[in-house]
Amino acid sequence: MSQLISRAAVVIPAGQSVSSALAIDGKPPTILEMPTAWTASPISFAGTGDGLNYLYIYKENGLILSLAATICRRINLPTKYLSDHLAIMVCSGYWGAIVNQAADRTIYLEVWE
Repeated sequence: MSQLISRAAVVIPAGQSVSSALAIDGKPPTILEMPTAWTASPISFAGTGDGLNYLYIYKENGLILSLAATICRRINLPTKYLSDHLAIMVCSGYWGAIVNQAADRTIYLEVWE
């Protein structure tokens, strides 16, 4: 049976499209929990290898890692794309198609083992 290891919140501030950073300490989140309100857009991720510079995360096929998202959902995350980063940020939309959120949005990320 799986066990919850940690649960952390990141916030995308009103009028912005990128959350605060979340250090993942070698354990990528496996679940993303959407808030009760959301300005319609997909979710993407930015990662960092140096703790300073964040870049969008792409899959090996050259496409940006993007997930369909809507309110009040728990989404299983593709951890293989998140595991090799010191920290990640959750993004509303993606490069070239960002979507600013109408209000502060708190998103929860969980690590299960």
